[in-house]
Amino acid sequence: MDNADYYFILFKDEVVGNFRIVWDEKLANLSEEKQVKLHRIYLHPKTQGNGIGKELLSWLEEKAKEKGYKIIWLDAMNEQPQAFQFYEKLGYQYHSHTFLPFELLHDKVRKMSQVYKKI
Repeated sequence: MDNADYYFILFKDEVVGNFRIVWDEKLANLSEEKQVKLHRIYLHPKTQGNGIGKELLSWLEEKAKEKGYKIIWLDAMNEQPQAFQFYEKLGYQYHSHTFLPFELLHDKVRKMSQVYKKI
């Protein structure tokens, strides 16, 4: 994908996670404004509580604004309510839900909340 960027996350000189951004991917039935999707984010559990996630999303907001984007969105796993609460605290709003296309997974694990933030 030409419109995707991949990053590794360093903390104290150690790779502790990664994330992927997909520019110009729109969340259905939301808006025609320029949108960017935070497609994947993973942080090692030992890094929780260090402000890395908050700093990462702040960095993405600035980068998106510089490029003229108005909305950031992502899929948050319903099985991880702490993640949804984290995004909510940062101003993200629930839009809809979807299911991962992996039929072998149980529905409760496949369900994702689609959340967004106007920037």
